[in-house]
Amino acid sequence: MRAGLVTEDGVIAGADTTELSSADQHPGDSGTEVFEQEKNAALLESIDAELSEIEMAFERLERGTYGKSILSGEPIPDERLEAVPWARYTVEEQARAEALGRP
Repeated sequence: MRAGLVTEDGVIAGADTTELSSADQHPGDSGTEVFEQEKNAALLESIDAELSEIEMAFERLERGTYGKSILSGEPIPDERLEAVPWARYTVEEQARAEALGRP
């Protein structure tokens, strides 16, 4: 998963870091360009957060705690780990954390 999100040189795949065009253009075009850059920034932020979760899962794997809840130590069901390999909590614990506004 990580390999699909980051290129060989460590850049997030699909990242567009170009500046807005300075060429004379219709104001609607400028608005579209700004919207696209803001959308891309939000997507990059989401990808960065996912990469962080993946890195933390690798750390848990190295410590021998992968597959166990970081909250209770209970085993995380295999079905959950197949769906979300970087899961830190059981489904019930995740629901409680989200209800409290925690990631």
